[in-house]
Amino acid sequence: MVTMLPAHRQLQQAMAALTAARGEQMVDGCFVTRGPDPGQTPELDAAGNVVATPPVTVYDGPCTLFDPRGAQLAGRTANDQAGVPNMRGVKLPHSADLRPGDLLTVTAAAFSPGLVGDVFVVLGEEERTYATHRRYLLRGSSWLSPEAGASTAPGS
Repeated sequence: MVTMLPAHRQLQQAMAALTAARGEQMVDGCFVTRGPDPGQTPELDAAGNVVATPPVTVYDGPCTLFDPRGAQLAGRTANDQAGVPNMRGVKLPHSADLRPGDLLTVTAAAFSPGLVGDVFVVLGEEERTYATHRRYLLRGSSWLSPEAGASTAPGS
């Protein structure tokens, strides 16, 4: 059995309070889906066609969207402002467990209503010690959607 020092117990209590406060500050909404595992053998129908497997919802709840460090200015060209896919970030509660390739759709954006309906691809998690939330990097566009023929796939 591990014996906790009083300072560690105080730190745990403080982190729990900060985590709860962070959750109350998440005023945006996100819906995250995950497609089928590309490594699995596809299911075929009677005619031999691949049966489309619908994506699975892995998160639906509060979030906070943000621009990663300096993303608003660093490394952008005039075309970036015209809708070329760009980087964003999202803060989610600790319960969220996203993977690279998951698709995040913005369902509510209190201070940026133009983001509602935008789709982003999860690139990966930014891990931090003493984090009050989980942070993920996203790639996508707030100007073009996959329905309009834009690709949010990494490397496109």
